[in-house]
Amino acid sequence: MNGSTDRIFMSPPDRRRAPGMNAVNLSQRSERNAKVFPKAQWSDQLTRMRAVCCCQWPAAASRPLAAQRPMLQVFVPMKRLESPRAASPKIPRDHRLPQIEPMRLYRQIADLLGERIDDGVFPVGSLLPAERDLAQQLGVSRTSVREALIALEVSGKVSVRVGHGVQILEAIPRPGRDEAAEISDGDIGPIELMEARRHVELKTAELAAVNRSQQNLQRLEQAIELQSRAKFVRAPEYRAGDRNFHLEIAKAGGNAAYALIIANLWDYCCKPMFEKFEELLTGPDRLGATVAEHQRILHAIAARDRLAARKAMKFHLETVLGAFSRGLGAK
Repeated sequence: MNGSTDRIFMSPPDRRRAPGMNAVNLSQRSERNAKVFPKAQWSDQLTRMRAVCCCQWPAAASRPLAAQRPMLQVFVPMKRLESPRAASPKIPRDHRLPQIEPMRLYRQIADLLGERIDDGVFPVGSLLPAERDLAQQLGVSRTSVREALIALEVSGKVSVRVGHGVQILEAIPRPGRDEAAEISDGDIGPIELMEARRHVELKTAELAAVNRSQQNLQRLEQAIELQSRAKFVRAPEYRAGDRNFHLEIAKAGGNAAYALIIANLWDYCCKPMFEKFEELLTGPDRLGATVAEHQRILHAIAARDRLAARKAMKFHLETVLGAFSRGLGAK
């Protein structure tokens, strides 16, 4: 458009002048185009241009130029052809690979030690290596080894004697026990469970101190009374009183979500793994200590002292967690 030798194609249906062009410029441009494109080549070019337009171009070309109007050019996208894929062969049901389930570390250790016991690597009546030695050989923490040994105790493969070692029993599960369900149900270790409770129940104790009612205090006293009648930590009265006490604190806080979380956590506290941890690692004085610690928590909640309630709950839970974290070799 600036006087260069640019080639401009102007189809016959639209011979409107380009902006800035007069009759003389148009005539000169037509002469240059005639020199660049001979008549036959110009005709071929028009044919190719019409080919990309709609199907009305042939009919429009037969009409006088004055009667022809500019028409909308329609371009139809071509559908991409995809190469045919080979159909996947049908695999027989008995040849399909099983689904892989994530397995916690302590379960892997328990399975490995159980296989060694079944293979006779550790004879019946002998002692397993010490907890520290197993942790070093396997390259894992002593906590994971401790949970694995308790899982083997629950399944009946070993007998854990705190302060004396872990003795190999018969390499078969105890009768009447579902080994897989007891070891892996929920797949939450007792130490992880106590760590979660330590975070959640400190807040529920604070809320209970602020929002508790007289009825809440009465139910907390009833839970402590029920627990105090127990003769040992595995007694039903101890377990029921302990659960009722902590769940009532969550309800007294007024937050239904916290109450639901505490209820679910305490469902796992009733599993054999947790009960065995409590039986072996807390010691015989845990029964009286738990009742005394619950009394301190109750007094702080009754006085509406949320900081004291939080402090008393923290001491209570960390005492149990500390007992769970002690080695099996310690009396």
